[in-house]
Amino acid sequence: MTIGNASGSPIPRWLQTGMQANDINVMIFWVCVAIGAAVYAAIIWSLLAYRKSKKQEASFHKSTATEIAWTVVPLILIIAMMIPAAKLLTRMYSTDVGAIGEQPTSVLIAKDPVKQAGTYKD
Repeated sequence: MTIGNASGSPIPRWLQTGMQANDINVMIFWVCVAIGAAVYAAIIWSLLAYRKSKKQEASFHKSTATEIAWTVVPLILIIAMMIPAAKLLTRMYSTDVGAIGEQPTSVLIAKDPVKQAGTYKD
């Protein structure tokens, strides 16, 4: 899939990949923010619900459902974040240029005693 810009010319593959990497980065950031907010909410709720003035004890130690939940939920979150990242890494390291419809970019590097220069060759 080739994405176009405002002028109608296609965006190069490396820029598409960079934009997808940024999108995944932002998505994972917001997932981490949501996890942090949920953890702080659970801490505050536990502090308020089980404070000493209420004389109520917490009973998390023999709850199998709680034990399974805090084992399975992080596993599901990690797998859900891993899938788009793995697809992007596969795309980044694929060498199948023909499937995308682009020509490989060749780079001409010339050694100059004063400076090193690299130019793109069409």
